[in-house]
Amino acid sequence: MDAHLDADRHDQRGLPRDTCQLICIDPAQAHEFWPHAAALIKAAMEKARLSSFTDVEHAVRNGSALLWLAWNGEKIKAAAVTELGIANSEKFCTIVACGGHERAQWLPLLAGLEAYGRREGCAAMRIYGRRGWRKLLPDYRTTRVLLEKELMPRSVRSRVSGNPGAAVRSSGFPLTRE
Repeated sequence: MDAHLDADRHDQRGLPRDTCQLICIDPAQAHEFWPHAAALIKAAMEKARLSSFTDVEHAVRNGSALLWLAWNGEKIKAAAVTELGIANSEKFCTIVACGGHERAQWLPLLAGLEAYGRREGCAAMRIYGRRGWRKLLPDYRTTRVLLEKELMPRSVRSRVSGNPGAAVRSSGFPLTRE
């Protein structure tokens, strides 16, 4: 009976079922894996409202951002997207999106993303996300603040954003998207 219970707690490789492996997807294969991770990334991005899902998808598909998966041997438990960037002559690795299920299984994999950043010569790791991440990541500190003031109700925003290419005019000052 104990052997049967033990088998239920381990996968075919003998690893505990609650253990995830970090996998960096080769940019040349991102198009194959993106459909399996997109929903996790999109859900996280919609909650955070910090950047555009289509921009992140494009960056992953064209190789300017990396897709990372937390895989438990049976399914994808989480997905993250990282980008390398330079600000004031310092290189940074930024997690622009991260989402998944059963966080306790994959949160320790953040160390793998940090190791990647170190190998790439980054001065620091950055995370774009919601306030709740602060409590989960005590080694990280808040260095910037995003201030936001709502200018129009969500119901109006959703109707207006349906036409992102439209010119917006205010007080005689024309603004267009380029």
